Amino acid sequence: MPDKFSAIPTEPDKTVLFKKVIAINGYDVLYETLSWDGYWGESFIFTDDDVGGLTDKEIRKVARKTGLVENRSKITVNRSYRICLL
Repeated sequence: MPDKFSAIPTEPDKTVLFKKVIAINGYDVLYETLSWDGYWGESFIFTDDDVGGLTDKEIRKVARKTGLVENRSKITVNRSYRICLL
């Protein structure tokens, strides 16, 4: 995993089932599948250095282009720890 993703904090109640660094439209992204409290989810993690100049709407558009996100699915953007988590 590139160093840019090595400092991402983990939450004790979440279990990472799968993670892989992928490229989306020229951006390095850490893709994860997770489980917590009986729920399952997916996340795309961008670094602020890569997408800090993009709006949340633009980041959602990049994520939808992967084909991994259904068009009607809601995407939550969280910017903290110098990362952008979807």
